[in-house]
Amino acid sequence: MKLIKLIVCGATAFLPLMLCYTPLRAEVIDNCNRIELLTKSTELLSGLNVKQEVECQTLNGADYSLYAAKLSATLNDEADLRAQEISYKLIGLIPDDYRYFDCFSGEIGNLSHALYDRNTKKIILRSDTQIEDKILVHEILHALQDQHHNLEQLRSGIKDSDHDLAVSALIEGQAMVIEEAYLESASVDRKTKLEDSKIDCMPPEPLFSIFLFPYEWGVRFFKIIQKADSDNLERVFSDPPMTTSEVLYPEEYFARLNSETLSPKHFLKSSFPDYTKVYSDVLGEYVIRSLFRTRANRTLAILAGKGWTTDLLELFKNKKDQSYMLLWRIRFAKSHDVKEFLTALKLYSQNHFNLPVDLEATAWVAELPSGLMYEVDSGTDWVSIKYTQL
Repeated sequence: MKLIKLIVCGATAFLPLMLCYTPLRAEVIDNCNRIELLTKSTELLSGLNVKQEVECQTLNGADYSLYAAKLSATLNDEADLRAQEISYKLIGLIPDDYRYFDCFSGEIGNLSHALYDRNTKKIILRSDTQIEDKILVHEILHALQDQHHNLEQLRSGIKDSDHDLAVSALIEGQAMVIEEAYLESASVDRKTKLEDSKIDCMPPEPLFSIFLFPYEWGVRFFKIIQKADSDNLERVFSDPPMTTSEVLYPEEYFARLNSETLSPKHFLKSSFPDYTKVYSDVLGEYVIRSLFRTRANRTLAILAGKGWTTDLLELFKNKKDQSYMLLWRIRFAKSHDVKEFLTALKLYSQNHFNLPVDLEATAWVAELPSGLMYEVDSGTDWVSIKYTQL
């Protein structure tokens, strides 16, 4: 996942504290002592038998944070993180004052209390925190997934953020379903008490909702897959969803499996003589939805992403003055999908840039007070958005 890769309190992506936070305690707690018993419960609930003992290790708070940070560093390229910070600020995924690189290169270890490391095949837990059984079940399930489906291999073909979010939704969806089943079987309170919300690195909206995607939408996706083919879940792990659109609309996933659908049209390579390309990514339908949901409205946001077939975000650096230019091109299935995207983009432009745009406009250029040139163009099945630092 180009957005951020880390197995923290979940399988493959950063999981915000609302799902794994428990109050810190002064004493040392051996959270691993419950793993063996909870493994048996997880086996029964998931139908995944243990092929080898699930190993567990506890670390004090400082060592755990360092471990998680080092793991993040092995999964995330430093240059990509810096390019992401610039790109996400330009398109509005994060505010200008959010320390994206600092948070996800060094401080991410402070944002969780449990993780499964698919490299060492161990569950790593903080020893200064009483970790809830449901979280341990969640991590055990990831260990069992790894034993049965090889998580490293499952993720080996991922090339962009949209694909990564989709695969993560499958992995996290099953883990959340089993966590729910455990809560039902044990009659445990579902609520996790949050006692500390003053955390600088907590992701702001809309990035927060994107990080939650695998957990919220993954549950729904997995349940639909399970209901449609409860006797054979192997198929979905051998051929996982490829886009967030397939997770949002499982019928698209089934259509791809059961018919030869046309590949989405891709974009011609872009070339700017004065610039060097430093980063590229596919963000996907759900990122579009999340971006507009906070600066337009929920209905327009859903419609803006509907009909998405592919997109390409590219970040370029000026060879002379080191300024940046970002080009984001999105392709849609039908012309009315383009119109709906532009409708949301116009409201976004008003709310985010204080830039009124004619309701009938299909293209515009504006120099913003922030020092950006903001250019939008569109065709029958595409939209192009360009930000250039002046």
